[in-house]
Amino acid sequence: MHKTLLKFLVAELFEKMARLQLLLDEVPLEKKATAAPLFSELQTQLTEIQTHVLAQKPFLTSLFSDKPTVSGTTVNGDSAHVNAVFQEAIYQPYQRLCQLSEWLNSVAKESTRPELQLFLNDVFPQAFQQKVIQNSVGSDVIGPGVILCRAEGISPLLPAVDLPGITLETLSLIQKNNPLGWLGVLENSLGQLCRHLPSVKTLQEKMKGKLAEEDFFLPVVKHLLALRLLGPAHYYFSIQEALFKEDMVFFEWVEPILFFSLNHLNFVDKNLVILHESIEKSREHLAPYTYGKTGKASKGNEHLFHKDQVTEILYLTEKEIPEKFAFTEKQFQKALQLQERLGLEILLSSSHLYGLDDVRDLLDKKQQETPDISVYDMMSMLGESPNTSREMINAGWIHKVERGPVWLYSTISPLTNEVGENNTDTGMSWLLNMIERRDHLFLKSIETAEVHQMLVSTV
Repeated sequence: MHKTLLKFLVAELFEKMARLQLLLDEVPLEKKATAAPLFSELQTQLTEIQTHVLAQKPFLTSLFSDKPTVSGTTVNGDSAHVNAVFQEAIYQPYQRLCQLSEWLNSVAKESTRPELQLFLNDVFPQAFQQKVIQNSVGSDVIGPGVILCRAEGISPLLPAVDLPGITLETLSLIQKNNPLGWLGVLENSLGQLCRHLPSVKTLQEKMKGKLAEEDFFLPVVKHLLALRLLGPAHYYFSIQEALFKEDMVFFEWVEPILFFSLNHLNFVDKNLVILHESIEKSREHLAPYTYGKTGKASKGNEHLFHKDQVTEILYLTEKEIPEKFAFTEKQFQKALQLQERLGLEILLSSSHLYGLDDVRDLLDKKQQETPDISVYDMMSMLGESPNTSREMINAGWIHKVERGPVWLYSTISPLTNEVGENNTDTGMSWLLNMIERRDHLFLKSIETAEVHQMLVSTV
């Protein structure tokens, strides 16, 4: 597997470990006292997982070495050996984290955050909810809302958010405080749209007999609807999910379609291209341990749909999700600008109506027309408009993909220094602090933007 993709995967594993630790830390002491043995066991096992992952020193340090080695062999070497290393270092710890997450929620009784409702209102405003209901065939579109899940993909627990007309997915406990991880709640609703929209059924009939794998038609439409609604954030989130599920079918067939669509929508930046290229270089090395689970054989570079068929589906998504409800190229450009604030830990809640250069040009123009310019004219140009949750979450993913390898290096770098057994604590402590600050910044930005929007609406 290519190093860029491996760093992305390992960085996500470290983030999940840190998030579970933060969730455990935020449980009130009085609640911990009611089930002290269980909370003690949870902390013990979580520490064991962290110790186990950090003990994979040859693998972790190889991610940043000049020669990509794992226990003396290349990362791109024998597939059986590579599979064993990945299972030991990544997938087994991940499964244990899922189990601990289930145990924690069984006693902590967590619920989703109010900011999640604000995000859902941005993705599915009331007018769009009505469009979904009116355009759908059948009555089973209406669902229960978001429920917090005991673990990644395991049975639901608590009803939390009500969104009439939209069926939503469970939300992993690990993602409770992470807006970048909230995209998964839309999976079920988009699947419902695919099954019930008449235009989707019509196009499916039209393409019948013309597709390499007809079973993939609805999943592809679902992904492209999500791309229309959520922008590049959906691409990044889907890659993360597919990596942990070892879903090579996604990488072999669906990912090329998503990347083509991102180009079609002008949603491409250098980090996205780098990640896509690392997937291209990793396809054959992922296949041995993923196609065994799916029963599919590697097709090389053969794509699922022809470009004209993908384009036709994209036109369908544009028809069903008009520009006023979609994530647009203009919003993508704003997200690229916003991500620069994250490194400075500045709120993302609003943006200037005009850039400084635009203000200067407008002032020059007004001075030529009217020498006496009111101070209020100048102040009005310095106003700000609230940003949307989707713009902020896309900015977060863009920043995360760019800075993720640096964060991972900062976490594991103590392994390269022979300072003592507790040296690894420094890296994990840094990661915990960074994630906690970043989550607070996102949640506060979403909340502040909502207040700003309410004030603007009343003017």
